[in-house]
Amino acid sequence: MSKIRVLCVADFYLPGFKAGGPIRTLANMCEALRSNIEFSIFTRDPGVRINRWVRSPNGLIYYADPKKFNAGHVAKAAKLHSFDVLYLNSFFGYRSSISIYLKQRLVWRNGASVCIAPRGEFSAGALSIKSFKKRTYL
Repeated sequence: MSKIRVLCVADFYLPGFKAGGPIRTLANMCEALRSNIEFSIFTRDPGVRINRWVRSPNGLIYYADPKKFNAGHVAKAAKLHSFDVLYLNSFFGYRSSISIYLKQRLVWRNGASVCIAPRGEFSAGALSIKSFKKRTYL
């Protein structure tokens, strides 16, 4: 049986650490599920080799230059690795979630399922920050 292929898009990933919990959660998920799931992670450059796929023990990682961390570049990078699930590590992040979700639904239409991890973005405190923008989007 072949592994499920998941493309994760996240603002931050290892070796970064300043974003805290979301980095650890994503890394732990990749480690725990790697025997059944093939992960490819598209993330921002944390000061390492950029704009190419790098192999890690838990899957492939693409560290994008900040200017290329967008839906268009995700599409170019993803062409090399087909995927069954698009995992977005945010709900309100424009460059890391909204634009990519819209591109997936309206342009790519590759039949991949979409999983969104809101990371507490729906808590009362989080919704009160920039509430007009968020409520308009919802």
